[in-house]
Amino acid sequence: MNPVTVTMPLALTPEMVAAVRSVRPRAAFEAWISGPPYEREVERFGDGSAWPGNYRELDVDLAWCAWSAAMALVSERCAALCDAEAQAREEAAHKTHGSGSPAYGRQMAGVNAAKNCAKAIRGA
Repeated sequence: MNPVTVTMPLALTPEMVAAVRSVRPRAAFEAWISGPPYEREVERFGDGSAWPGNYRELDVDLAWCAWSAAMALVSERCAALCDAEAQAREEAAHKTHGSGSPAYGRQMAGVNAAKNCAKAIRGA
């Protein structure tokens, strides 16, 4: 069985980073849980309460906890794919190209793009 290689763009543009950072999990969750078929309330406790920021309805709060955990897991798996791509490109660059060749430079640009992708996903 042959390994699958994910090919990254050679440059991670500022627009790509902005798109990754613009995802707002809480807004997406609230749109989902408050829409059909669930139509749940998304009112949260205020800062002066015993549970600041938590949803007033326990089932909504538990759903948010599950949603958050799932998003964190998916995000980390995506970042790990970027890390693996960076490592594979770096190994390939060192094995197949001399450090002064144009091909090496292109390969290393891919390494940097993959590393930047992982950083953007992790919010670094």
